[in-house]
Amino acid sequence: MNFANHPYLCKGLTVFFNQQEKRSGSLFQGKFKAKHLDGDFALPTVSAYVNLNHKHHKIDPQKIQCV
Repeated sequence: MNFANHPYLCKGLTVFFNQQEKRSGSLFQGKFKAKHLDGDFALPTVSAYVNLNHKHHKIDPQKIQCV
């Protein structure tokens, strides 16, 4: 494999994924920000956010593949 073409491979993958999912933009947008969870209310709140995120973004749960 010619690694000089690596940026083109990533761009092609992004274009393919965006066409399949009818979306636009980069696959990885923004920076990752870590926050310390503190208090009794934080863990249930984050758990609900993670488990209901697909509904907020209208993603079919059958299409999600967990690795």
